Amino acid sequence: MKAKIPFEKRNPKAAAASKAEIQKQLIETNAEYELEVDALFLWVLHTHPKYRLGLSRIKELYEEVFRMRKEIYEFYKADPKLNKHRKSGELKSDNKQTAYWISISKLLDYGFDIKAEFERLDKKYKLD
Repeated sequence: MKAKIPFEKRNPKAAAASKAEIQKQLIETNAEYELEVDALFLWVLHTHPKYRLGLSRIKELYEEVFRMRKEIYEFYKADPKLNKHRKSGELKSDNKQTAYWISISKLLDYGFDIKAEFERLDKKYKLD
């Protein structure tokens, strides 16, 4: 009977380098889609008859979104000595998914389950 040794145990340096490269590519891909999603929401807020936001209001809103993203990133990247809410060793990377996780969590606290709503709308409009 052969024992399988995980790649991480056999070659820890290569495993760490591989993981770092995957993380880098995920962040780059996320940034690309982040722009597309932002553009979609801003366009809907501009063109929908119910909202009709003008250029200055769209710019104000988008700046507020960026300010909040920056605040969230900085909060979770802060040194644990400066941020009493963060335990030592947590979130050492620049993982921008943090902002989305927090936003999803806050919406859920408010009573809006975005994952369930996404699934409902995906079934209705069949985006696949």
